[in-house]
Amino acid sequence: MKIGQGLSDGALNVVHLPLGVFITISLSGLFSLAFKLGYIPTVISTCIFLLIVFIVGVFTPQFNSSSLIGTRLSLAYMGLTCLVGGVAVYTPPDISIMMIWSISVIATTAIIISTIEIWLTEKIQSSSAFSQQLERQINGILVFSIALLIYASGKVSGWVIAIGIINYITLFYTLVFPNVYKKPLKIWQPYLRLAIVAVLIVAFLPIITSQIAVGLSLISIGLSLAAGATEITFRKYIDRC
Repeated sequence: MKIGQGLSDGALNVVHLPLGVFITISLSGLFSLAFKLGYIPTVISTCIFLLIVFIVGVFTPQFNSSSLIGTRLSLAYMGLTCLVGGVAVYTPPDISIMMIWSISVIATTAIIISTIEIWLTEKIQSSSAFSQQLERQINGILVFSIALLIYASGKVSGWVIAIGIINYITLFYTLVFPNVYKKPLKIWQPYLRLAIVAVLIVAFLPIITSQIAVGLSLISIGLSLAAGATEITFRKYIDRC
């Protein structure tokens, strides 16, 4: 079976997305309840989930109800990422140490799941153009969210948000203009953006000083630029005037 055709064992398609909404609401709701954040982070997390699905669906060619979205791990990855996104957008004035550790563990779990999911979807052929772009856009949300949280923690000034912006601009650009997207030529390339998340998570940890966090953030910017450069085919246009 070719990628994107049929529904192999363990694969999910678009009709399973409501399950993803339920997972997102449940995870975000439990987190908000545990830290007494109210209902707003849950609403934001759900909106992020729906918005990403809508945007990817709009720009994905031949998108329909049978389009594959990956595996059950894909929904877990999306749910955890949207949870982090909701908290990042609606960050409490004083982030407790326990909350920082909790978010770090959740984000780490998300990238572990994503790593396994990337490998698994290829093995069981449960990926499609929609699922690949969905995974990439969710990665952009995770990077941007952690960058926001690092800024909110006070470790790094506002420039750290540029990491999320740079990363997401290249992801969104290849979504809107898929003809410039260069498929990974090396086996490690799909994991490069996960490395950005991993470095940012380390920078966010309470045991990391501001000086080290700044250095790690600079490394993340370099990785973001490298990821974009390896994925985008730059074309030269010759003026024939």
